[in-house]
Amino acid sequence: MAPSAPSERSSAAASAALLPARRSYAVLWSSGDDIRTGRLDPYSDRLHLCGRDRSFSITFSELSSAAIARGQRDRLRGLPVLVLRRIVGAPVRIASLEGAGVLHELARHVEHAGLAVAF
Repeated sequence: MAPSAPSERSSAAASAALLPARRSYAVLWSSGDDIRTGRLDPYSDRLHLCGRDRSFSITFSELSSAAIARGQRDRLRGLPVLVLRRIVGAPVRIASLEGAGVLHELARHVEHAGLAVAF
């Protein structure tokens, strides 16, 4: 079998760089007045939130819009959030406990599913 041409290898490497490895994120989230802590696991069709006493998924098909919000009223415990507005139900706000850059990673998951995210 002949080795790949340099352009084929670099093209494959560039494609792999665009697809982040699946990982979990430490987050805060709220879909009303209560704020919960836990883990967020991204999947191709949804984001799954898992806390001590509650676990649920938000499918991308149930979202009407998404945005990164930095306003004082939007923040969770002073942290900027990714706001996921659902077609039905209260919006879900997600803040990263690992740094604001994680919000951009999560926004890319939402964009990859076909929904634009306002920055």
